[in-house]
Amino acid sequence: QISQSLWILVPVGTYPAAFTLYEAIQAGSLPVYMYSSSFDAQRFLPYSELGLDWDADLGMVWRAKENFTESLLSLPNALRVRPVKHRLEMVRWMRHLFTTEGIYSYIKLVLAVVANETEDR
Repeated sequence: QISQSLWILVPVGTYPAAFTLYEAIQAGSLPVYMYSSSFDAQRFLPYSELGLDWDADLGMVWRAKENFTESLLSLPNALRVRPVKHRLEMVRWMRHLFTTEGIYSYIKLVLAVVANETEDR
C-alpha cells in the first residue's frame, strides 16, 4: 500500500503534475518526482509559485539521465542522504492542499488575485 511507503516514485504523466503526486502526499509519503525532459520541473509542480520548494521541502525532484536504468539504480543512494523528518512534517502540514477542497480553495485564491490585478490596471 502506498501509505506504508516512505518514498513513492512519481513518474511524470501527461501533464507534469502527475496524479500519483497527489496520492503520495495524501497518503503521507514522500514523492520522488521523476522526469527526463529538459523543462524546469519545479516550475510546473503544484504550489511552487507560492514558494514551495519540492526538492527541499516535500520530496525529491529527480531528473533521470539518458540511461534510465542506470539512473534508477543510483536513486537509493540519493535517497539515503535526504533528511526525512522535515519533509514528513511538511507533508502532514500541506496534505490538505492536495485534496479536492484544497485545490478548490487554491483556485479561488488565484482567481481572486487575478481579478484584483485586473481591477488595478
